[in-house]
Amino acid sequence: MRKNAVLIVAVIAIIAAVVGIKVAVDEASGVSPPFTVVDSQSMQHSHDSEVGIIDTGDMILLRDTSKHEPVTYVEGYSSGYRMFGEYGDVIVYERPGQNQVIHRAILYLESNGDGTFTGRGLESYTGKWSCHDSGTDTSNPSELSGTLEMENIGYGGKKVSIDLSVLSGSGYLTMGDNADTNGYFDQGSGITSGLVTDDRVKATAWKEIPWAGSVKLIMNGNDGALNSWAPSSLEYLTAALATIFMTIIGIGFALDVLHLRKALKGGH
Repeated sequence: MRKNAVLIVAVIAIIAAVVGIKVAVDEASGVSPPFTVVDSQSMQHSHDSEVGIIDTGDMILLRDTSKHEPVTYVEGYSSGYRMFGEYGDVIVYERPGQNQVIHRAILYLESNGDGTFTGRGLESYTGKWSCHDSGTDTSNPSELSGTLEMENIGYGGKKVSIDLSVLSGSGYLTMGDNADTNGYFDQGSGITSGLVTDDRVKATAWKEIPWAGSVKLIMNGNDGALNSWAPSSLEYLTAALATIFMTIIGIGFALDVLHLRKALKGGH
C-alpha cells in the first residue's frame, strides 16, 4: 500500500510539474502556441546544426511583442544587443495566404508621409550605409529616399540595397541570416511584398530548443532541407534524449540505493 501511495504521489507531482511548466511558458511567452518549428535553412550560419543559431529542425520558443519590442540589427549593432549569433532580434511575421517567416529585423523605416522615411537607429549606426536619389546623396536618417544601400550586414558580410520608392507605410526591412541563400532583403527578393508592418509581426524568437523539431519535419515529409542543411540533427537529438534518459535512470538508481541503505540500517 505504501509503495502504491508513493507511486500515486510521484505521478501527481510529475503531472503538476508539467502543467506548471506549461502555464509558466504560456505566461512568459504570451503567444499561442508558444513554439514554432523551423522548416527552412534561411537562418543558418553553416551547413550543419549549431547550438545558438536558428537551424532547420530547431524548435523556437516565441515571445509576444507586447513583452519585448523587437530590436533591429541596426539598433543592436549600436548597443551590442545580439540574438542567435547576430545583432538584433529575429521576428516571426505573417504573409497573407502563405507560411509564416522567421527572419531577422534589419531596420525599421517610419514613413514621413511625403514619400521619405526615417530610419530608426540610423543616426547612431556606425556601419556603412548610404542613400541616393537620382544621383543625389540623401543620407539624412530622417529624410531617406531613393535607393538605400547597406554593406557588411550580418555574419556573411552581405551588401544589400532596396528601392524605397516601392515601399509605403512604416515597418521592418527583414532578411534571413543565410549568406548562401538569402542575399537580399525579403522585400527585394519576393519573399514578402512591402515592409513588415507591426500588425504582421506575430512574435520575436526567444529561446532555441536544438533539433527538437526534426522528427516533426520527417513525419510531415519535409526532410529535404533537414538532410541538406542539418544532417546531424537526428543524431544530436538522439544523443541528447539518451543523455536525459540515462540521467533519469541514474537518479532513480541512486535513490533506490539510498533507500536500501536506510532499510539495512533500520534492520540492524
